[in-house]
Amino acid sequence: MQIAADLTQVRQVIGEAYKVLLVAQDNENKDTVTGLHILAAVMTGNGKDVYLSPAENEHQPVPERSATVRFNYEGKKIERLQYKIQEDTVELTFTPFTGSLAPENINIEYRPFDIDLLIAIGIKDRSDLPTDVLAHQLDFEAITTVNIDNHRDNTMWGTLNVIMHDMPLLSLLVVEVLQEIGYDVPRHWKQLAMVETKERLPQVGNATPRLLRLVADLAETPDS
Repeated sequence: MQIAADLTQVRQVIGEAYKVLLVAQDNENKDTVTGLHILAAVMTGNGKDVYLSPAENEHQPVPERSATVRFNYEGKKIERLQYKIQEDTVELTFTPFTGSLAPENINIEYRPFDIDLLIAIGIKDRSDLPTDVLAHQLDFEAITTVNIDNHRDNTMWGTLNVIMHDMPLLSLLVVEVLQEIGYDVPRHWKQLAMVETKERLPQVGNATPRLLRLVADLAETPDS
């Protein structure tokens, strides 16, 4: 059984988004990496501001999370600041220090990482997102997520879930979804997806009719 979101909605949310985060599992699976790069190339080619995790040199990485501690200080001028980091404790020493420092006077500010859309491939559960993404503690109630996967045990964690069990190759699944929603996938990326297919087909057993049709369509696509 295939579980797919209304691709009209997928096309709409991608069309309306500008700042897009693309994620895959933090591993070295060539098929997954190919799918991620196909997404990045198409999104960038359509004017999106793209962030990528796992990071690659030619694309913007997820920025490191940072925090700023601010407090109201009404004493004499602080001349020296010392810090010590020991295991999970950070110790700050201000010298000289007069007066008091109450909890209500301390404020912690986090640098925001605002995105319009998160597209994930091969992520079965939200907890499987890369650590650099989880570190930002994103508000998934406010962010639209498109979950593209082929695992039968996917938890359907996205706002929109495109789960196709009979497509064993994520790179080909990405190509099909992009083409179905009206995005042109450059020829060289299609060819790379086909290379992944030829390498992986012996490992995934008998090819399904959908997979054979897609591979045939890619093979017959004329050079642009």
